[in-house]
Amino acid sequence: GGNDGKHHADAGGGDTTHDDDDWGDATSDYIRQAQQMLRQTYPDYTTANLSKMMSSFSSFYRFLVETPLLTTTTTTTSTTGIMTGTFHQHYRLNGTLIAVGVVDILPGGLSSVYAFYHAAFAHSICPLGKYMILQEIEYCRASSSLPYYYLGYYIHSCGKMRYKADYHPSQLLCPKTLQWVDATTAQATLDRESPDRHCCQLVLNNDKTTTTTPIRSGQQNQENNVKQEEEEAAAAITAAVIESIPLHVGLANLVTVNMLHPNGQEIVRPLVREFVHHVGLEISQMCVLKLV
Repeated sequence: GGNDGKHHADAGGGDTTHDDDDWGDATSDYIRQAQQMLRQTYPDYTTANLSKMMSSFSSFYRFLVETPLLTTTTTTTSTTGIMTGTFHQHYRLNGTLIAVGVVDILPGGLSSVYAFYHAAFAHSICPLGKYMILQEIEYCRASSSLPYYYLGYYIHSCGKMRYKADYHPSQLLCPKTLQWVDATTAQATLDRESPDRHCCQLVLNNDKTTTTTPIRSGQQNQENNVKQEEEEAAAAITAAVIESIPLHVGLANLVTVNMLHPNGQEIVRPLVREFVHHVGLEISQMCVLKLV
């Protein structure tokens, strides 16, 4: 990349430019320049319309430009020589900007923050979203200092987010144990253990306590009958608790599951059942479950 303050990489017919301009002290200048540009570009717009547009600019700045990461030579690690910070990758085709990828380069890896691209080029050449991910992965692979690539939050119930597990090998972070779990294994656990909310502990302890003491068949049958009765009693108590938990569904008054429309009951009851399973009978009876 030379000494021009940018890193360049071939992007198959165009280039990917990683801007590392220092935005840290530019907030006031940015706002003033944006206001001036809007007034010059839209002289006939009312103050209210200009304020709405300025709000959009400010939202963009806060979301994709402002960063807690410093982008100066002081953040270059002595062991890796990689400049950390927030970067905007510009994807150009024959000089035309067609996409931008926003990434955080961290001491131990690259975190993909956001991507946006020109609608006319979204699928005409190739799926730009996937292409940008592959370019970011390749950037990590080309650097021995970036062993990990992060795609951010994974939401199993959101179709637009599930693509993150399509890249292998990949792992998901267990929200309870903070251990990394193979993505395929984690997806199966979510489907099995939390089919409605898709939120549960991904690292499960499946060890079963065994005994070496012989048990007579009659004693075994008796214990099985007692166990079955206990399970049925526990299931009845759980069902009663599920029906009694107060729900906040956006109405003036709290409701319970059996007060909902049958279609609503089919949707809400599994969610309440899973809540009771994870929280426990005692604590769940002290809660109001907000569903809005």
